[in-house]
Parts: sequence; structure tokens; C-alpha cells
Amino acid sequence: MLFDLRGKRRRVVQVTYAVLAALFLISFVGFGVGSEVSGGIFDALGVGGSDTGSSNPQFESEIESAEERLEQDPKDEQALLRLAEVHYAAGNSSAEADPETGQLTVTEETRTEYQESTAAWERYLELNPDKPNAGTAAQVLGAYQALVNSETDPAALESELKGAASTAELVAENNPSPNTWAVAAQFAYLSGDSARGNTNADKARQEASGSEVKQVNKLLAQAKTSGAQLQKEIKKAGPGKEALTSPLGGLGGSAPTAPAPTSP
Repeated sequence: MLFDLRGKRRRVVQVTYAVLAALFLISFVGFGVGSEVSGGIFDALGVGGSDTGSSNPQFESEIESAEERLEQDPKDEQALLRLAEVHYAAGNSSAEADPETGQLTVTEETRTEYQESTAAWERYLELNPDKPNAGTAAQVLGAYQALVNSETDPAALESELKGAASTAELVAENNPSPNTWAVAAQFAYLSGDSARGNTNADKARQEASGSEVKQVNKLLAQAKTSGAQLQKEIKKAGPGKEALTSPLGGLGGSAPTAPAPTSP
């Protein structure tokens, strides 16, 4: 992880993280492994159709319906799950991409929708469901990833990383593999929780076999170092102080062409 610190007015933090992200997040989250629903980071950063965000009538209707149910019963778990999923899909449809380079951009509309998605998900988890929905978790993890990748506020970044770490663990518990537990370890390290990262890293190693072991060990070591460095920079910047510019430097590099998002 490399930091380029320049300028007197703001701290510019650029992180080279493409290899780890490509192997962990594209291979796992990108294809929604373990999810019973479509989604993942490719959708999260994907290109939508001509309708954007919640201005799509179908999204508006779904969101209004879920919100009405929550007005009647704030503890309606299914309504919160649906709200998280629909805001996620609405965010997908407002992401943009350069048709020539394929470089994906998370628009302000996209960020807003993803924030609504993660907020609904966190409200759902606060209800302590007996068995958190792993399919929705896989989608929301994509939303967290996109938010983290474009976040510049240190306090918000810390919150998003913690949410991503918890969500990644839920997904890994439902679908244990070297990849899923490595993703969980990665986000734990980035969130500053080394003990949690070590535990998840051990689970990733236990799932690995043969030639996977060496690769997993190498990448987990990179994740641990990267997490420590990122936390150091977050503390230097501090809440309300100098902003972080592209804290993860375009995690995953230029993403492959995204499949069209699936409407809810």
C-alpha cells in the first residue's frame, strides 16, 4: 500500500491495492458467491440502464412499500431487507462507466442509494435476527465496498469499514471458503481490528489447500500490513480535518465489464 502525501491544505492518500482487491473482491464479491440473489461488486459498480437511481418507478414503488410497512412496524425484518436490496439495485442503475476504457464511476446518486442500502441493513442487524440473510449480505457488501472505495471523510470511512467487516463475516459464515474468509480478514484489518482479522485469516487458511495455501498466506500478510497503514493515515487525518482523497485508490483497478444490474 503506497501513500502519496502532497499539499498543505489537504492530505492526499492514494493506496495501491489492486492485486489484493482483484483476487479477493472480484473473485468473490464480484460474482456474488454464496448469494441466493444476483449482485456483488460488479453490480455495485455496474452500469445501469437509461433509468437512474430511485427515479425508476419500480424502485420508487418498492421503496415506498417497504417504508410504509416500517411505519406500521419498525421491526419488520423483511421490509428492512427489501429496502436494503432495492436501494442497492437503485444505486447500481446510477453508476456510470467510460464506454472506451470501462472505468467505472460511483456517482453522487449511487453513493446516496448505497448509503440508504447500508443504513437499512444496519437497522436490520440491530434487530438481532436469528439467522441474518446471507443473500442480502452479499449485495450490501458490494455497497460497502463502493462506499469505501470513494470515501474521503475519515470518520465515515471507519464506519463503513466496520460495517463491511461485519457483513463480510456473515457471508463467509454462510459460504466458508479461502476467498470468503480472506475477504472477511481483509475488511477486519482495514477497519483496524487486528485480532478479528487474525481470526478470520486463520479460518481462510483452514479452508485453503494445496497451492492455495501459499497464495492465501501472502495476500493475508499484505492485507494486515495495508490495514495498519490505512489506520495510521486515518488517525493522522482525523475527523473534520484534512480529507482522504480516494483512500483505496480505485480498489481493484479497472474493473471488468459489468453485467447489467438485475432489477428487484
